Amino acid sequence: MVVSGDVLAVIAAIFLISLSTWAAMVALAALFPRRVRQGQDALSAAPGRTLVVGLIETVTTVALALVLANATAPLAKVLGAVLLFGLFFVASFGLASVASLVGAHLQEVDTVNAYQAFSRGAAVLIVACWLPFLGWFLFTPILLSVAVGAGWKAVRGPRKVTVRVETA
Repeated sequence: MVVSGDVLAVIAAIFLISLSTWAAMVALAALFPRRVRQGQDALSAAPGRTLVVGLIETVTTVALALVLANATAPLAKVLGAVLLFGLFFVASFGLASVASLVGAHLQEVDTVNAYQAFSRGAAVLIVACWLPFLGWFLFTPILLSVAVGAGWKAVRGPRKVTVRVETA
């Protein structure tokens, strides 16, 4: 039997998790604008590649973390938890990058400053994940995979390419 207090607790938890996710995206964008911009640039340059890279990284990291978490050695369990926290860290930067890209597109439609556009972009992403079934089982996994791919580019930074020019 479900008590109305249980339902209210679940609704409050969903709302508070969404609010803290929005706040984390805003904080990361404010504290690390260059890194968020790098993830946004990688996402806008190659969205399909970012999705595939993120999907591969997510599946590999989660599988390895689950194997380690089910091991009998306590050190392996800790390593599995560290892997998941690392994935969450990378995904946080990626979510901020995706929210920045969505905010930039929203800014083209409405004349608002960059902070308002970013805040709206983050809110749109979060509310879109609330959509029953489609948001839960399609949009959220795709968003998280794209976020991990963009976050990986943001955390890792740009590749340094050296060009050697020979003169004759």
